[in-house]
Parts: sequence; C-alpha cells; structure tokens
Amino acid sequence: MTPQPTDLIDIRRFCGYPLASTEIDVKIAAVPEEAAAVVSTYLTNIRSLETAIMGASDNLDTDKAAVWTRNRTEVQDRDAMFYAWRLRLCNLIGVNPGNNLGPLTMNGGNATLPSGVAVV
Repeated sequence: MTPQPTDLIDIRRFCGYPLASTEIDVKIAAVPEEAAAVVSTYLTNIRSLETAIMGASDNLDTDKAAVWTRNRTEVQDRDAMFYAWRLRLCNLIGVNPGNNLGPLTMNGGNATLPSGVAVV
C-alpha cells in the first residue's frame, strides 16, 4: 500500500507513533493494495471521531436546557470510541500500538480504560 503523505502522517499519529517514525512504515507498505480502501475508510472514520471529540466540548457548559440533559460522559464516550478505532487501525495494519496512543487497551473488541484512569 502506498498512502498519500497526509494519510501516512495520520496513520502514524493515530497508531501512536512519532511522525518521523519509519518503524511503522514497513508494516504500512506491506498492507495489500486490496486493503487500501479499508484503511482509507478507517482513516475517514477516525478523523470524524477526532473532530467530534472537539465538537463535544461545545456542550460542556450546559447541564440542562429545557428537557435536554447533557450526557456527562459524552467526551469520555467519544474518546473511548476514538481510541477503539485507532486500535482497530493498528490491528488492521498489523502493528502494536505505539507509545503515543494513550492509556486505552482493547478488551474483546472494545476500548477500555485501565483501573483508576479517567479520560478528561
């Protein structure tokens, strides 16, 4: 697979590797071209999730509005989904999550936080 430069940067970033890392590049190059569309779909989804996390911050100042009550765990829920998709990308490419991925780990296909760790 030969990704576009911006895709390569995002793959490194989302998998938790430094932007200048070549360690992951070998694995990316080994991804069959037939799987490139799946990687592209993953990247689109992960980018949307990352943007949604930032958008969720717009509601942090509202506790109740009319009958609407904010989801107090919205940012944490979105973070967990974002990290879960990042881990799925690592699995798809065949790399271990890099040191910069964060504290979440896969547990039966779901991202879970280690005991005592909170995503704020």
